[in-house]
Order: sequence, then structure tokens, then C-alpha cells
Amino acid sequence: MAHGGDIYTNKVDIDLSVNINPYPLPSSVRKAMYEALLYEADHYPDPECRALRTAIGEALHLQKEKIVCGDGASQLLMAAVHALKPERALTFAPGYVGYQHALEAVGCLSECYPLKAENGFEVQEDLIGYIKKETDLAVFANPNNPTGRILSRDLLRRLIERAEETGTWLMVDESYLMLRDPDVPDPWEDLEEVLDSHPHLILLRAFTKSFAIPGIRLGYVLSGNKTFLDRLQAQLPEWNVSVIAQKGGVAAAGELETVKEQAGLICREKKRFQEQLRTLGMEVFDSEANYFLVRSRRDLYQELLDQGILIRRCDDFAGLDGQYFRFGVRTQEESEKVLAALEKVGAAVSGRAGQKGTVPQAANQDLQDHKNADIREAEQKTETVKEYHPGAFARIEHVLPADIERNSFRTIGRELALQGRTPGPLEAPVTMRLIHTSADFEYADTVYYSENAVETAWKLIESGADIVTDTNMALAGINKTELAKYGGEAHCFMALPETARRARELGSTRAAVCMQMAAELNKPVIFAIGNAPTALIELRRMYDEGIFRPAFVIGMPVGFVNVVVSKELIMETDIPCIINRGRKGGSNVAAATCNALLYSLRDRKEKQQP
Repeated sequence: MAHGGDIYTNKVDIDLSVNINPYPLPSSVRKAMYEALLYEADHYPDPECRALRTAIGEALHLQKEKIVCGDGASQLLMAAVHALKPERALTFAPGYVGYQHALEAVGCLSECYPLKAENGFEVQEDLIGYIKKETDLAVFANPNNPTGRILSRDLLRRLIERAEETGTWLMVDESYLMLRDPDVPDPWEDLEEVLDSHPHLILLRAFTKSFAIPGIRLGYVLSGNKTFLDRLQAQLPEWNVSVIAQKGGVAAAGELETVKEQAGLICREKKRFQEQLRTLGMEVFDSEANYFLVRSRRDLYQELLDQGILIRRCDDFAGLDGQYFRFGVRTQEESEKVLAALEKVGAAVSGRAGQKGTVPQAANQDLQDHKNADIREAEQKTETVKEYHPGAFARIEHVLPADIERNSFRTIGRELALQGRTPGPLEAPVTMRLIHTSADFEYADTVYYSENAVETAWKLIESGADIVTDTNMALAGINKTELAKYGGEAHCFMALPETARRARELGSTRAAVCMQMAAELNKPVIFAIGNAPTALIELRRMYDEGIFRPAFVIGMPVGFVNVVVSKELIMETDIPCIINRGRKGGSNVAAATCNALLYSLRDRKEKQQP
């Protein structure tokens, strides 16, 4: 049985083969799981998942007795099928292959309701008639996988009524429901009332996709039928949900609104991504989920995989052939890389630009498209002029220069809030400027601030402190005009002949000598180190020997040798500092930290003025 996410067989840089939330895990969930690993991994987990079921119930306004938790939705699906032991079942084609796997495990015969490309794979009214008295179980996903189409609230209501009439168990897999488009309403107005009044209805959900934790494995079943829930629980092993998953799930249940907000961003990126694929001539099908189908006669799977991009080949889904591929929605940056890769391999299909989920009308159109593709390949072998792609320029966002930084910081702030990684009010301008400089959100987690670090730096700047850097690149990046308003200067001694002479005489490095020369300035010094770990090591040596105590250290060296330990040497002291833990940093990051302190001080003073 094939699935997406095979990063173990393939070398993958971007994985679009799985349909999970591209945004980082909320910090509350990450913290809960980390603490569970540290302090509770030596305990057996609660076999009844009491705290987890309570948290889910409170989030959904549902009694916890209507909830059974499991090691992912797949475990619960298999357990439910074994509990029901159906003889005849109904599924969608195309639909998730795991349903057939579970049904075959109990020897169940299944009928498929055909979803047709000419209808955009949208479920039609005739589905009602497929549920008969001899149908023991109907199981499908909403949104459907791999098509991403969602059932209307009205059709779903009539389906569950039909299931009650025929005595058919209706299992609706809602693993992707949280990531649906924001304009699609929740299918259940009063979830508890629906479950109580429809005892044959089973809802299957998971935290896996919504919170991007497929490696943790956590799902749950909702049902108002106690007899079924008891039978389901009997199919599950003891302690089937780990301590880490239970604690993470409790925290995740409190972050459902965060996921809804993230779903809005995903939807916006999906629509932009789809339109750009259509501009390239791809045949793209509409979807209400965080994934969608593309049809192409080119082997997009292999062509993208050769460039480190993994998509889902769909020829193992009933009703689809090797021309269909599923794309998960990731960030705009990742989408751009995919678009560039598609342009590189010439994956556009001639004559399809602008079509939205349509199918060729005649076989001769397919033949003509093949001829056009052959002609293009022949032209590419003889032409040396690069083909002009107007679609590439359509992706450019036109912003006035004055608005670029403002819009960038607004985007950074919004994404940090959605990720649950918002720094403190004093630290935020620094952290956000580091992210702005590097386009790396990891700085939200790795930057270390000593106690009252920002306020200490402000006081030093106001007192006329100088800034000393270890590179001329960092020196060039610091706003020296802003620093001069307070009487401070910026220095870099690395290129001075005196520095080289002293380094030779001492058998030391120029970076270490620069730190010694800075100590001779006879005024407070803020050190901005973006390159040389030996500079931080020298500062620590002078501090330990009582020779010199730096007023403030911005420690941002980048690299692999002594970088991590040099930063730790400063963090171990009582020297006020801002340090980026780990290997990342750089001269530009050190300069950005200085500027963030200067600008935030300026903004603070402007706000204090009457």
C-alpha cells in the first residue's frame, strides 16, 4: 500500500506528497511534549486517556464519554472495521487507499462510488442511492483524499439520515477538516446533538495533519453510540497512546483557533499556487482542502524528485491513472521553488493554460498536445535563446520601496503569532529584525537574551557607548548616524596594520587582538561579533582574568568550529548579552541586532515625547 511522505527511500528537500500543516507547531504543544519526554517518559501512559479526552471534549463542547483516542487515525480505522466486521461496504473512487486495506483485512466486499473528473471530482446527489440496506458500512473522507473536495452540509445531513434508514454505519474521516478553506462552514452545527440523534454515525479525526505531528501519532473517534465505542475500545491494545502524545494532545486541544487562522493562510497560498500552475499550462482541479490534484502526461513525480521535490503519484488510487498527481500546499517560498523546478523541466502542457479542472474533449486533442510537446523538445535542442515565461513575472508582488520593510515586518509578526512564538515586547524588535535579515524563523527560538538585556543595551547607547565589530562587513551595516546621536562610534580594527603586527608578535589571531584593542578605548563598549568565535573566547579570557569586563556582547558568529562553545562561554557569565545559540549567525545578523537596538530605542523615545 503506497503512501506519501517517503523521505526514507528518496532524497527530499521539499515534501508536497503529504497533506500536513506547513506552519510550525505551536510552542505550547512543543513544550508539553518536551516536558513529557523529560519528566514522564518513565511512567506508563493513562490507558483511558482521561485528561486528553477531557481536553478534546471541552474544545468541541462534547462529553468525553463520546471520545476514544488512538495511536493515529489509521489505528482507529482498523480497530473500527474489526469492531463492526462489515460484509459489504461503500467507499469513494478515488479515495484513501487505507480504507480498502482495512476492509480487506476483515474479508469485506466493497463497492465504489465513482467521482468523475468531468464533474471536478465533486460528489453528486446520486450518492444517496448507493447506500442500500445491504450496505453495512460506508466510509469516506471529508474533505476527500486525494481530490480535496468537501461535501455540502445539506448532502451530508441527507447521507446520515439515509444511513439511519438503512441501518448502515457511516464513518466520516475528518482528518483534514480543520485545514479546509475558511469560507467552508463546519458541517456540524451542534456536534453532540448530531451524534446523539444518529447512533450509526462515526467521526474519525486526528491531530496529525492539523498540527503537523505525523511522527507522534494521535487520533480520536467521536460517536454517540456507547455500544460501538465499547467494542472499538476492545480492539485497541493497552496504553495505545503514549505519554508524549497525550500531553501534546491536551495542549493542542487548546490551540484549535490557531489552526483555523493558519488554514486561512494556507488557503490563500493554495489559490495563488494553483493559478501559477495554471499559468504554466497545468490542468489543476479545484479543492477545498490543503491539497489538490494536477493532471499531466509528463512524469511530474520523477522530474520533480530529480530536483529534491516529492509529490504524490496517484496511480494507486482507484479511478486515477499515471497522469494524476497530488500536491500538498506548503509555504510560498516552497511553492516558488516548485514552480521554478516545473519551469526548468518544461512540465507545462501545451494548450491547457487557464483551464480550471477541465478534461480534454476529444482524443485528437491529446494527440495534438503530444505533438506540440515533441516539437518543443526539438526546439529546445536547437535554440540557444532562453524561453520567455510571462507567468514568472505574474508572480512578482509590486510594492513601493518605502512599504517593503513595513509589509515584511507585518508578515513576520503575523506568522510568529500564528506559530505561537511571539517574543516579549522589548525583545520583539530585535528578534523580528533578525528574521527579516535572514528569512529564518528559527531565530525566534534560538536567540538568548540575558536578564534585562534590551534595556541594558539602550542605557549603554544613551551613555555614548561605542560598538566594536569583528568584520568590516558588520561595521558597514551598522547605522552609524543613529549611533552618533548619542555620542557613540562604531569601530572595526581587523584591517589595521597595527592589528596584524600585534597578532604576529603575540602569536594570536587578529580577532583576539581586536578585542584587546577595544578594551583600550576607555569607555563602555558593545561588542558585535558576527564571524570569529575566537573574539568571544578572548573576551571570556579577559573577563576570567579580571583584565576587562565587556559592557555588552552581541554574539552571532557563524560556522562549525568552536562557534557553539564560544557562545556558551559568554552565556555562562554575568555579562549582559544577546546571543544566537547554535551555529547560525553572521556579520549581517550582528549588524541587524545593533540596528534593532538603535531603532527600538529611537521609537521608544518618540513615543515618550508629548
